[in-house]
Amino acid sequence: MFIEDEAIVLSTSKYGESSAVLVMLTRDHGVFHGMVKYVHSKKNRSLYQPGNRLRIHWQARLLEHLGTISAEMVEDIASCVLGDHQAIHVLGSMAALLATALPERDPNPELFETSWALLKALKTQKRWPSSYVELEMKLLQDSGFGLDLSSCAVTEKTDDLVYISPKTGRAVSREAGKPYHDRLLPLPRACIDISCADESQEQLREALSVMAFFLTKNIYMPRNRELPLARMRLQEMVK
Repeated sequence: MFIEDEAIVLSTSKYGESSAVLVMLTRDHGVFHGMVKYVHSKKNRSLYQPGNRLRIHWQARLLEHLGTISAEMVEDIASCVLGDHQAIHVLGSMAALLATALPERDPNPELFETSWALLKALKTQKRWPSSYVELEMKLLQDSGFGLDLSSCAVTEKTDDLVYISPKTGRAVSREAGKPYHDRLLPLPRACIDISCADESQEQLREALSVMAFFLTKNIYMPRNRELPLARMRLQEMVK
């Protein structure tokens, strides 16, 4: 079996003396694993770093095998964020979520492009918060737990939406939610208009808090797992 695809490196872990298991988000094959030989060689040392975009060549006798990988660089991200404390936290959180929340080998080209847009924002030092909020919202949506913030869950009105139901992930208006405000979550403006995350750190902080709640409730708790440590660190950094 032979597969060629473009991939974003998410993580590497040691495998034997000179090899590593590579975890990637590929454009056409979803989250994919493979073994890289001589990962610490001069040629490979900087190639298989988290965030880098590669053209990968995967080969195995059977499709269900781990297989081996060779690759060429498409675009270097890792070296561009090196030394940027904030960008490293964002990259680490993104990589950890994608590696742990998504099913293996389930193609999702749109999520690949959303992830790449975030990495490009980090590389070019453009505003990354809106790209990050978009990534987490899409991750929830593609996992079957998308937030419905288009109208009030009670009245169907589309204005003055200030709460979000922790049970359903639907928006609730101020009037309808007032009697139950202590049981509802605040609805950050950045979850409705992601550009707000670029304008206000408070909006980003609130959006990350709400996203953390729904990611934990819908994706990680059913698997008896916690939100990745890298994601928690990002939230602490924003605070």
